[in-house]
This record gives sequence, structure tokens and C-alpha cells, in this order.
Amino acid sequence: MMERDDIAVITEGHCQSLDKCLWNLESIKSKNGEKYHHRFRRFKRKEIDVETASASETESRYEYEEVDKDVSMRVEDYFGYLERREEVLEKSSREGALTSSEGVQCAHRQFSYTNALGKLATLDVLDDIIYMLDYDIKKKLPSQFQDFKDNFALPEFLPGGRMCAMNTVSIRELQRADCDYEASPHLSLHRLMKQLDPIWGQTYISLPLVHSPGFI
Repeated sequence: MMERDDIAVITEGHCQSLDKCLWNLESIKSKNGEKYHHRFRRFKRKEIDVETASASETESRYEYEEVDKDVSMRVEDYFGYLERREEVLEKSSREGALTSSEGVQCAHRQFSYTNALGKLATLDVLDDIIYMLDYDIKKKLPSQFQDFKDNFALPEFLPGGRMCAMNTVSIRELQRADCDYEASPHLSLHRLMKQLDPIWGQTYISLPLVHSPGFI
């Protein structure tokens, strides 16, 4: 399908009529803004030179490389980072300086926050790209979780449902994963889910609320 340019696929979201009063940043911030989260992926933007059509010329481009650096911050700080990044990207775009080392003042690109160890940390909102994962909606946002369940179009796919991926796991696999869980909760369950179905595994990364009750 991805190699065909003559086919268009139109999909409809699996969640309809979600409560807008619950699903917004201010609502989430009011409940968990001061709480720390420790699961982020971080990428670093770097400039590289690539050859053009003319072998004697090169041009500069940016690419992003994942870096193995721990990031922990309050939820409200993460939202602050997102807002600052959006602001800087818009300003850079207006000034035509998104791919230039000039443009937005360096001081405005620096976002400072206090990490879980109580130390001051800084991110460059253009060069440091982070995103949150494994946020347990069921535990941390129960109202949003219930709203999601009530409006999800395929409830049989949720844990305990008729088409839940965990239904295909043998008791032996569950016992082995349960032992691994003691040493590494996120990795053991993620590995098990990926073995079952790559798509479901990816869903687990994006939507922590699909944890099997046996692993919560």
C-alpha cells in the first residue's frame, strides 16, 4: 500500500465525542502538573553537509540523532517546553532562520527546569527534541481514562476484551514475563507485546493504558 500512489485510504478515529473539558493541557496540568515523569526519548539536532547535483558543491541539512541521556521533569515543565518550542519554531519560520545558526536569540531557545534530583537542567528547544512516553493514563488520569473507555469504538481490543492481544499468550509466557517484570517492568512487557504483534507493541508505547491488568 505504501508504494502505491493511486490509492487513498480514509480512516476514522476510534474515539468519538471525547470530553473537551478533560482532554486539554490545562486539565492535565491541574491534576498532575507538579508530578515528575521519568520516561522520555531525546534526540539531538545536528548539521551535516550533503552533496548536491553538482559534485563540487555541498549544502547543509539537519538530521536528528537519538541520544542516551536521562530526562526527568515535571509534567508542567514538559508542557512549558512544548510551548516554548512552538513559539521558537514559529519565530524561526517567520525570520527564515530555521536552518541557520543565527535567527532566534540563543537565550530564548534555552529552556530551564528542575529535574527529579533537584538540579537545574537546560534544553535547547530547537536542538533538543524530547517526547514523553509510557504515561499511565489509567492511574494518573482516571477521569480521562474512563472517558476514553466510554467513547472507544473498539472496546473488544482493550485489556480483557475478546480481541485483546493478551488472550493469545500462553500461561508459560505470562509466568516468564512476570518474572522478568520484577527486574524491568517496562522492557519485559514491551518485549512480550512486540512478540505478539508489532502494531500492538507500538500501541503500548503510545498508549500505556493498554497495560494488561496482570502487569499494572
